[in-house]
Amino acid sequence: KRIEISKRVTVVDKAQVQKSGFEIYDCRMSEYALVWTESNILQGTWNVWCASVIGMQIGQPFKVASGDSDWELPSLAAVGRHIYWQMRPSAEGNATDQMSTVMTAHIASPNNVKEIYSSNGRFCTPIYASNKGIVITPRHPESRSNYQLTYISEEDGQVRDTMTLPSLMTPLEAGYGTYGFTFCTTF
Repeated sequence: KRIEISKRVTVVDKAQVQKSGFEIYDCRMSEYALVWTESNILQGTWNVWCASVIGMQIGQPFKVASGDSDWELPSLAAVGRHIYWQMRPSAEGNATDQMSTVMTAHIASPNNVKEIYSSNGRFCTPIYASNKGIVITPRHPESRSNYQLTYISEEDGQVRDTMTLPSLMTPLEAGYGTYGFTFCTTF
């Protein structure tokens, strides 16, 4: 069934911490959840915020994460009642030896943040939402040169499918659908 939306709706109109020089940089939304990043690029600091979605109404904003220039601005996804953000250490900085992680929270209890995946090295692509989960592109756990497409279920936060790419393939984008993974790559 196709739904026509006849008017535009402003979801988030300004940063939560405007007085500190923060601006909105990214926003993702599902039927039930909204997640966005705000950053003060002059200071290299950022925050991840979320809110529930009920019809056309947005609930009370809640800050779920914050960081500095040692970490890249997180990529985001919203699937069902879960929000996700992907933490990658900056290529330069004090966190280069840290793990990359995927964090999640249920919109009903956003203060209960969980790490659902960690990986040595930086993820290759941003996080992508699919119909019932997310797709990430970490390094294969036993390789420094192979990336692994990884599908994580929204239902329980568990890895449901993986596909390791040959070492000469670097994914640019990735998705997951009825028949499994889709991706584009460079050689």
